[in-house]
Amino acid sequence: MCLRKLSYSLSFEVVVYMSLKVVVGSVYCMSHVLRVAARAMANVTSSYVAGTHSMAFVTVPDDQMARKLAK
Repeated sequence: MCLRKLSYSLSFEVVVYMSLKVVVGSVYCMSHVLRVAARAMANVTSSYVAGTHSMAFVTVPDDQMARKLAK
């Protein structure tokens, strides 16, 4: 009976140790995955060039002046 208890506690310790390694490894890898994903999103969204699209609201007295400004 003493041998069974010893083998059970040893296997429980091994299971706990392996589970802890999996959890710590997952957290470590997730931090790297998130960092790479953040860099990828920054590269994709930073392709905007200032001045590519612009808009201005101008009030003019008549339609002819508006057409002249639009050219």
